[in-house]
Amino acid sequence: MRLENRWSGVLTGKGLAYGGSVVRTKATGWGCVYFCEHMLHHHDKILADKRVAVSGAGNVALYAAAKLIEKGAKVVTLSDSGGFIHIPDGLRQEQWHEIHQLKEVERGSLSALQSRGVTYHAGARPWSIPCDIAMPCATQNEIELGDAVTLTSNGAVAVCEGANMPTTLEASEYFREHGVLHAPVKVSKPEASP
Repeated sequence: MRLENRWSGVLTGKGLAYGGSVVRTKATGWGCVYFCEHMLHHHDKILADKRVAVSGAGNVALYAAAKLIEKGAKVVTLSDSGGFIHIPDGLRQEQWHEIHQLKEVERGSLSALQSRGVTYHAGARPWSIPCDIAMPCATQNEIELGDAVTLTSNGAVAVCEGANMPTTLEASEYFREHGVLHAPVKVSKPEASP
């Protein structure tokens, strides 16, 4: 950098010249799902038919949701800064395409979907919805101790992180103490490791 007086870094992920992936937009979400699947297999559980509460509606969350659908899981939530949508029967592929268009092309809010067969919860996070797996893919510290208690009492068996440090220390300790499988971001996100 100093010798050539140039900087060619990126804000997130690695560029191709530095070992990054051609499928960068999909890699983080896919990696989170693959790690979750392997973690479950190690404990004699499968991903298929599991209800997964996903937070976020950016690249990580959307591509994690797409891979979860492909693997036979039921994505029951997605969220954005305004609230979250609940899809009790699981997100369908055609709904995914509609949400992808809404969020990535139109830059709209998930609230626009409330008249299209989903329930929108303004100003709330998805962790109150009963699920088997929580996949926080939105922001830092989004799962706090109270959320961990709710997730555990609602039957969550695993938490797989797609966002950077989405689970507080207290929540992580609660998951460990109560036997909930927890994949911190350093292991579940492929490019998070040094």
